[in-house]
Formats: sequence, structure tokens, C-alpha cells
Amino acid sequence: MGGSSSPRRCVWCCGSVTLWWRDIVVAVWLNWKRKSVVGLSFDFEAYNIIGFLCYSVFNCAFFWFPSIEADYKETHDGKANLVRLNDVVFALHAVLLTLITIGQIFIYERGDQRVSLTAKILCVAMIVVIVGYLAMVLGGVHGHAWTWLPFLYFLSYVKLFVTLIKYIPQVCALRCQRSA
Repeated sequence: MGGSSSPRRCVWCCGSVTLWWRDIVVAVWLNWKRKSVVGLSFDFEAYNIIGFLCYSVFNCAFFWFPSIEADYKETHDGKANLVRLNDVVFALHAVLLTLITIGQIFIYERGDQRVSLTAKILCVAMIVVIVGYLAMVLGGVHGHAWTWLPFLYFLSYVKLFVTLIKYIPQVCALRCQRSA
């Protein structure tokens, strides 16, 4: 971690987080200014909080827990994991800003918008499976699949699934607004 690479890492960390942060903060600010979340997809936010919580747990565990790093190295021929500070900062900021947006949903004008039944079912299913898997890990069920490393990989797959589906409701909402 020495020398000239540290400033580059700092620039990379700050730059990537700042670019993402700018976009989401503008949305939060516009919601605040308008005192309205009309047009925002609530399904998107429901999926987002689950995805970013999974991403945060994954990144924090890989970044701060030496036992996870040791398990990873053992499984991957001694190679270190690639989670860095910018990954952790991005994930935690994403959770915070998503929670702020969800808070805005509860206090600002939202019209007749609701989280759809499909999103409710998918979110509950994801939570039940995550909690079930976590219970197996914490319960000490024997077998390689019921340890922390596979659990963290599972969380990354949940995040990937969320990323694949979360934009669909927003696109549909925008399409409905334009056709109205």
C-alpha cells in the first residue's frame, strides 16, 4: 500500500463514490424540493434496499473480517480478495441514501403509488431465503455450503438478481407516464 498508489486509490475511491452519489443525491434533493415522490417506482426502492444491504454485508465482511479473508485465500490458491475501501464506502452510502429515499416515500406526496404485489412477494421470498441460509450458518449445520464464505457469495447472487430486475418497474412507470 505504499508510495504513489495510495493517492491513486484515494482518487479512485472518492471519484467513483462521488459520481454515483451525485446522481442519487440529486434525486433525493428533487424529492425534498417538490415534497413529492410521484413518479418514483416504489418497487425499485424495495428491491434496492435488499440489494444494497446484501452488497454492504458482503463488502464489509470481506474488508473487515480476517477470518473471511483467510477462508477466501484458502479457497482461491492464496489470492487476496479484491474488496477495497471504495467498495465498502459505496455500499454503505447506497444503503443510507436508499433509506433516505424510502423515508421520503413515507412522508411526501406519493399519489396512489404502492409497492406491487409482485415486488412484495419477491422481496419477502428473498428475505426468507437469506434468513434461512443465515440460520443454517449460525446453527452450525455441517457442510461446506453452510459456512460464511458461501453465505457471502449467496448474498452477492441476491444483489446480482436485484440488479437484473430492479429497473424493470421504473422503466414501466416511466413508460406509463409518457403514454398518459
